[in-house]
Amino acid sequence: MTRGMTTRQNVIKALYVGIWSALLAASWACFTIRQRPWCSLEQKRKDAHLLVLTAFSTYGHGDYGSVQQLNVNKLIQLRRVRDNGQTGYHYDQALFNFDLKADLSPAFDWNIKQLFVFLVVEYESKKNVLSQVVVWDRIIERKEDAVLNLKAEFLDYPLRDPAVELRNKNITLRLVWDHMPLTGTLFMRSDLVNSTILPDQYT
Repeated sequence: MTRGMTTRQNVIKALYVGIWSALLAASWACFTIRQRPWCSLEQKRKDAHLLVLTAFSTYGHGDYGSVQQLNVNKLIQLRRVRDNGQTGYHYDQALFNFDLKADLSPAFDWNIKQLFVFLVVEYESKKNVLSQVVVWDRIIERKEDAVLNLKAEFLDYPLRDPAVELRNKNITLRLVWDHMPLTGTLFMRSDLVNSTILPDQYT
């Protein structure tokens, strides 16, 4: 995918999010205005316009944070394991730690309640064109905590593949952060994709 195409898609997504946020704000404005019958019609119109413009304002600043480093630090385990539950299925399981440097503080503005940050492992398999597995996550509620500098961070959840195809597999790490606003719709950003090849034998 070309850079130009990616930029156009981001613009379209931003407009889509902004329009829906404006509609939500307009609905809230109508509800709020109905609760204040003592206000003049002109004041009600001004309040509605202000709420709609406010909803748009947080989607246009263009700086949502960035990732400086993201890579596998050390592979701890790659083996075939069996589910001890009712299914008894076998699957491949990989455990590793990773390094991460990211500054997501620019994503915070007056309308952001929190960020939901998660690490996704992506890979292709015979069964699925693209498999995506979340292996780590964190909730960030303050701007001061949005600068991440992690070294040899362990996974929260193991990488598991029910198709038993992780050996010699090229996996891609992607950091994604979900913006959770006080008003408006949720939207996501991602940055810095890094790939590594797992061993061709179990460890």
